[in-house]
Amino acid sequence: MRHTAPLLLMVGLSACALLPDFYLPLGEDEDEAETEPQREDLIPAILANTATRVVAPALESFKKESGLLDEAVRAWSTAPDDATLAAAQQQWVTTMVSWQYLEVMQIGPAGAEWNTTGGMDLRDEIYSWPLVSGCRVDQETTYGEWMEPDWLSDQIVMVYGLDALEHLLFAGMENDCPDQLDINADGSWDAMSDADIVTSRSKMAEEVARHLASTGSELHAQWVNEFSPQLLDASLYESSEHALGEVYSALLYISYYTEDRKLGQPLGLLENTQPVPEDVEHPLSGISVASISTNLVGSRALFTGDGGPGFDEFLAAMGHADLSEAFLLEVDEAIEAAAAIDQPLEEAIIAGDPLVGALHSEIADVSALLDGDILTVLTLQIPIDTSIPGSGD
Repeated sequence: MRHTAPLLLMVGLSACALLPDFYLPLGEDEDEAETEPQREDLIPAILANTATRVVAPALESFKKESGLLDEAVRAWSTAPDDATLAAAQQQWVTTMVSWQYLEVMQIGPAGAEWNTTGGMDLRDEIYSWPLVSGCRVDQETTYGEWMEPDWLSDQIVMVYGLDALEHLLFAGMENDCPDQLDINADGSWDAMSDADIVTSRSKMAEEVARHLASTGSELHAQWVNEFSPQLLDASLYESSEHALGEVYSALLYISYYTEDRKLGQPLGLLENTQPVPEDVEHPLSGISVASISTNLVGSRALFTGDGGPGFDEFLAAMGHADLSEAFLLEVDEAIEAAAAIDQPLEEAIIAGDPLVGALHSEIADVSALLDGDILTVLTLQIPIDTSIPGSGD
């Protein structure tokens, strides 16, 4: 039985309002050198800047926010009431927006292909969308196996992480499973009172939030202590240009996921001919538009180096500053298009709001530049992986 709870938390759909100051686009330095650097000189500078100025501060911010989320969820678990729940929901939103900025920076330990010796995919540990299942979360809530010491080691990623926490914090009193599945067929869910459900969810959420905070700290440590130096010297790659290709490939998240999965799929533009509004990224919290907008803000920072050496300077050194200007114009127009949508994405799609189609078109223009003219001019070897994050493909 699928049940979508009423929107419990109103958030501004302009992601910029939710981001820390260092996430926002920076102005150009007035003392910039007049002589344009050469392509080969820029690559080490871009790699160093990406590692230390762009990604590391964002990971530090996520580490902080996930720690605060852990505290907020523990407060709710200790004293589950409307006030503690609202505080945990608000902190979840802040933490989720912090992660959406990093979704377009799936490089190194935050990516699907890299890990330390025997390590795990830390991106999926934190956020496995679109591999999510409210039903699996409800099953775990019902049977309480999360109380076992080794519970996490036996679970698939859709049972924990930011996506599972969204369900635990925002879902209504109905469960997400079909009638024939165990918790409905054997009467286990109906046997619980609303108070039982809240208690079980809050206790499970405490375990999930603790793991999330721990993983956020681990990811930050791996980036700063292990991967960042390897990106700077390109020791994990065949050459520094291959390393730069890895950085650029992260930007293509905008094409394959922000454009296609987050908008194209619910709009019915992929396999379906009719809209599928329930396929939006955040149907319970209602922050799908904010997440899309934050992806765009993150892509802008990764492209420009957030005020330091970036792909904009790289293109200028190759005589194609016009492509940088076009990209920044298209990204800013897409961010403005997202800000124009003043209701949850699922509701906007159901209502046939033309602003959703306009947003999709603006993002498609960004995508066309990223995997078209800009990619052609850069002549980088891009390790494109279009498998669904969380799928293990």
